[in-house]
Amino acid sequence: MKRRILYIGHAFHLRTRSNRFMLDILEKAFDVTLVYVDPDKLHETNFDVSAADYDIAVVYQLDFLAPIFLAKGLPTVVIPMFDGSEHMPEGHWQMANQARFVAFSRHLHVKIQRAGGTSLLVKYFPKVSPNPVRRMNSLNGFFWERRPDSPINTQMVARVIGNQLDKLHIHQAPDIPWTTETALPPQFGNTEISTSQWFENASELDDIMSQSNVYFAPRLSEGIGMGFLEAMASGMMVIAHDASTHNEYIANWQSGILYTLGIDGPPHVNWELAYELGMNGRQSVADGRNAWLAQIPEMIDWIETTPAPDIAEVNASMLANEIPKAYLAGFGSYLQFLRRSTPLIHKMSPALDEKRSLAQRPATFPDDDEAGLVPRLSTTVMGFGTSETRPFLVSGWSHDEAGFVWMDGTVGVIRFANSAELSTSTCMTVTCHAPQSIVGQKLAVVLNGSLCGSIDVGDATQSTTFPLPEEGLRKFNEIRLFAGQALTGGADPRALSVAITSIIFE
Repeated sequence: MKRRILYIGHAFHLRTRSNRFMLDILEKAFDVTLVYVDPDKLHETNFDVSAADYDIAVVYQLDFLAPIFLAKGLPTVVIPMFDGSEHMPEGHWQMANQARFVAFSRHLHVKIQRAGGTSLLVKYFPKVSPNPVRRMNSLNGFFWERRPDSPINTQMVARVIGNQLDKLHIHQAPDIPWTTETALPPQFGNTEISTSQWFENASELDDIMSQSNVYFAPRLSEGIGMGFLEAMASGMMVIAHDASTHNEYIANWQSGILYTLGIDGPPHVNWELAYELGMNGRQSVADGRNAWLAQIPEMIDWIETTPAPDIAEVNASMLANEIPKAYLAGFGSYLQFLRRSTPLIHKMSPALDEKRSLAQRPATFPDDDEAGLVPRLSTTVMGFGTSETRPFLVSGWSHDEAGFVWMDGTVGVIRFANSAELSTSTCMTVTCHAPQSIVGQKLAVVLNGSLCGSIDVGDATQSTTFPLPEEGLRKFNEIRLFAGQALTGGADPRALSVAITSIIFE
């Protein structure tokens, strides 16, 4: 029998259907009841559900509502979107720490983990269009002006690409009511401009886009970014603002072009470059599609095995009243609600103190009376890529991956308190590998200020054993790992140097 899911989504998706791919996946695996919420009418929404009615609650984009369902005892999965939640403070995520998260943005994924949450990173890719954009001997642009009130408007298109375009079609169908007429900027020069408004039939819009080879992404950032992904899938060269999730899909000047709002001059492009980058982008979507399809079973299992929350003495009705009220009053009011809700956050996440990132603790090494600040290592094996090891990672680390964790930068710091299990240890084995693109990587291993040795790290996983310093392990220990170089650039915002699989004491 299929498990029963209560799906809570944004009412705007009833029109855009941008969440349809996720619903199709859920409806194949679960018995899904859909509830669409208009954030502007939260006071009219009835949250009168219980754990007896559903097996799991899935909150899509409206992550601020998750604590309500957790307080009702429902296993809860939260699917946040970067464009809606990128500025949310730590307390926002800690309030829902007993939920499981599915993150479509690496930036959000890391932010959730740093707040003590449990997150699965996934990356969606659409089907590649069977009929790619034809090779053109001109630059024909397409821009959907979705938010004329934002910095990404017709004026910005003109500033970024100016009169290099031979043609530009502006689709004037904003997400918000907008009637103000704006003059076309002079930077367009002799560019041939055409416009359209909302189409009853999507095929009409597709026909216009098929005549273009340059797509200008319409937002500062995206939750997933269906529009620009579909443009990439069709072979259009995408020009987008350098933010998530644009920069998590586009390798700058390889599969598209990224720019910043403070751009001093336009990138110089021509139709040959547009075709090359467009085809590269299309291939990256084709490759990513296979990876996405292979990850779906893992995501379904992640959702299906979501544990029930362990929350006591929290009034769910109070949350259903207070959270919508604070959120509707504006971002500032919501922040104030979170600030005055520290006791509530600790009730919602009783393990918060244990999960809190060591990076937020004092930089100085603790005295004996501060022993509680350093987690105790009660096993001889520190296996990375797991939530159990995360509390030992102080700084310089990326998110957990399957069986390892990357050093993000060239310095990684680990701290732990000694235990009886480690008292007879005389050596330490480090298992690691480097990115394929780095040649001649070296990793220095320093324990409590003493150099244990150096490793020549290749792209194949390898293990190196060092004798511990003569004094052995102390009551409190710090391992510092120093890499010789880090890989930067491309679509990945991290600076990857060395991936650590395990550290074993013997």
